[in-house]
Amino acid sequence: MTQIVELFQKQMEMQQQQIEAQRKQMEMLLSRLAPITTTPSMVASSVRNFTAFDPTSELWKDYWTRFKTFAGANSTPEDKLAQVFLRNQTTITFKLLNTLAG
Repeated sequence: MTQIVELFQKQMEMQQQQIEAQRKQMEMLLSRLAPITTTPSMVASSVRNFTAFDPTSELWKDYWTRFKTFAGANSTPEDKLAQVFLRNQTTITFKLLNTLAG
């Protein structure tokens, strides 16, 4: 029984060392990315179009998941998500959301 406990302890130590090594690698990568910044105007001009929601072809849950993935892939700042989302909707959807919000 003590051998099993010792093996588990060694395994835990190795995992902790791996986690620490990964943390250091992530910090190094993030420090290299930190100098790369974009201004809001650059972000706004680089946002691509995203298809408008069409309830006849897609469930809202699936559409929202795709939009969040799109926003993440395009590094859309959190404070601009609503604007980017609304910019890409049909007039009908925009008016519906505006009515619900107002």
